[in-house]
Amino acid sequence: MMHLPKQFLFFCAALLCVALNAANVGAKPVVGGPVYLYVSPATEQYMASQQQYYAMVYKRWRQQLPRYGEQAREVTREQLLAGLTPGVLILPAAIALDSEERVSIGKFAAGGGSLLGSGEIGTRDALGEYVGLDFLHTTFRVQTEGF
Repeated sequence: MMHLPKQFLFFCAALLCVALNAANVGAKPVVGGPVYLYVSPATEQYMASQQQYYAMVYKRWRQQLPRYGEQAREVTREQLLAGLTPGVLILPAAIALDSEERVSIGKFAAGGGSLLGSGEIGTRDALGEYVGLDFLHTTFRVQTEGF
C-alpha cells in the first residue's frame, strides 16, 4: 500500500479539478467503457447538516459527462446497488456512505471497475458519524498519514 500524507491527497484533488477545467478546451476524451457519476444521498444529507452545498462539488463533474458521449451518465443509489457494468465510477467528495453503498462500490471495483474519487471518501456513515479511513484504505488501496 502507498503511504500518502493528507496534504498530498488534497493537493491531488485540487490538481484534478484544475486538469478537468483545462480539459474543457481540448478534444473529446476517449474512454473504453461506461463512465458513471454517483451522487450519494448520504453525503448530500451529511453535507446539508454541515451547511455545505454538495451540488457545488458534483455539478463540476456533471458538466463533464456529456464530453464522454452516450456511455456517460449519472446513476442513482438504486442503480448502484443493483450493480454496474465495469467502467469508471466517479465519487465526488462522497464523504458519507451507507453500508449498502460501500458494499456496492467495493463489488464494482472488485469486478474490474475503476474508481475516481476526491476527498475523504467513506469516512462517515449514513448518519454522518466518523467511521475512520478503512473504506478509503481498502477500496482505493491507499494509506494515509497525518489524520
